[in-house]
Amino acid sequence: PALSITLPVGVPMQIAPGVSTTMPVRVVPGDDQIAQGSPTLWLQRTPAAPFEPLPLSNVVGDDYLATFPPLLCSDTPRFYLSAQPVEGAMVRLPASAPASAFSTRVGVSEIGTLLATDFTAGLPAGWSATGLWHITTACAPAGTCDSGNTAYFGQDATCNFNLPTRASGVLRSPSLTLPVLQTGENILLKFCSALDTEYPNGAYGDADQAQVWFVHSTGASPLVWFTDHSTALLQTLDLSPHAGRTGRLEWRFDSIDTYMNSFRGWHVDNIVVTGPALACTDPPNPCPADFNHDGALDFFDYDDFVRCFEGSACPPGSSADFDADSAVDFFDYDVFVVAFEAGC
Repeated sequence: PALSITLPVGVPMQIAPGVSTTMPVRVVPGDDQIAQGSPTLWLQRTPAAPFEPLPLSNVVGDDYLATFPPLLCSDTPRFYLSAQPVEGAMVRLPASAPASAFSTRVGVSEIGTLLATDFTAGLPAGWSATGLWHITTACAPAGTCDSGNTAYFGQDATCNFNLPTRASGVLRSPSLTLPVLQTGENILLKFCSALDTEYPNGAYGDADQAQVWFVHSTGASPLVWFTDHSTALLQTLDLSPHAGRTGRLEWRFDSIDTYMNSFRGWHVDNIVVTGPALACTDPPNPCPADFNHDGALDFFDYDDFVRCFEGSACPPGSSADFDADSAVDFFDYDVFVVAFEAGC
């Protein structure tokens, strides 16, 4: 067998800003031997930057650690790995690197709000409603999880969905992209719901269907078929099976027939979708003279500061206003030189 490179725990989905991060790597020599010191992580911080070589550290046997240096929120890291056998050609992962490379994000996962509305100001932009769905305060159900305006499938004048014809309609959310999940994360849809049809509480049948769907580019999936609950209740549905997809939510009501439709209908309110979101705040630079944030104080920092001071592009996270007095002048140059010569 030839030399091989694998990632035992996969590619990190994100890297926290401002701290070094390690990634396990396995380099198996096969029938050859690994050239001393050749296992390397090649890191590209931004699209305009070159790939920089970072040697892997051997842990034991075939197991190594790749260490990512502190990165900034503005970085968009791409990377690949390589190892040189004593005989034969260099091996890379991915095999076509650097033309192709792995990517990750800089930041930390927090629970964020992906979609939220309480219909206070009517039907929000991006939402749509068909059939008897509309925004109203009429025919309010008992319960405490809704307030004020609600989305209602029914008629305000009669507080029912009794029509001469079959009554149906869809309340549609705007399009939303659900994030990719890591272990232990989930995406939840919560909303207030009150459903009153011809069936008693806790029951449902083939007529008077009330369902929530997730409609995406490759199909549509029902999330739940509701039984009656005439008092407003908080409902929680798991959207995690659709992680990574872009689609919309639909509240679908259908009376199926024209019989026994003199019931209140469906109220929906306080819709919230939560899931992991990427948050990023650069920590204070412990060494301000490390102007390019590469973890090393050297001539490149001096050169980058001079270019920035003279009006060229500054490294992400750095400013020519080095003394932070809101003016770029000789004092910034002087303060930088003092910091550089002092070793930070």
